[in-house]
Amino acid sequence: MKKVTTKQESLKAIQIKKIPIYFPIGFFLLTTMIFFWGQLSGSTFFWEDFAEYVFPIQSFAARESAGGSIPFWNPYIFSGMPFLADLQTGFFYPFNRLLNFFVNSNGELSIWGLQFITIIHFFIAQLSFYFLIIYYKKSQLSAIVGSVSYAFSAIMVFHVIHPMMIYHLAWFPLVLLFFDKGI
Repeated sequence: MKKVTTKQESLKAIQIKKIPIYFPIGFFLLTTMIFFWGQLSGSTFFWEDFAEYVFPIQSFAARESAGGSIPFWNPYIFSGMPFLADLQTGFFYPFNRLLNFFVNSNGELSIWGLQFITIIHFFIAQLSFYFLIIYYKKSQLSAIVGSVSYAFSAIMVFHVIHPMMIYHLAWFPLVLLFFDKGI
């Protein structure tokens, strides 16, 4: 006698096993390292606004913060201008304050340190998007593919020279997740 199976039993039989969390984390680290290998190996650097605007202001912020002071005023731009009031500096953003560890004894910030902090946010973008998709009860494979697609989408890649935008976009899926949970 042949056993009759229902559609649900058939789907359970072909259901994919749950992937452990360390696999997506490792995969996201790998994709980030492959994409930014030039910067991580020191053979290339970010350009344009990153070198002309972001690096100087973050150097000033890191040097002042590492010295134990909060820079309210930047005397090096024009004849001086408010520094802490400029939202683009992101002085109190925790990852920007990690830059204090990349300041050498001469008070100079390593360009590599600033690039590294920016690159980390591509990994954060993948993780936060992954958690958002998993929260909506989609498959883990779709969450992994979607996370990589989000982190290396045009808006993220084109604005890598504007870290302030990358920082916001990296945390945005997690903000949506918590907003949805809050509602």
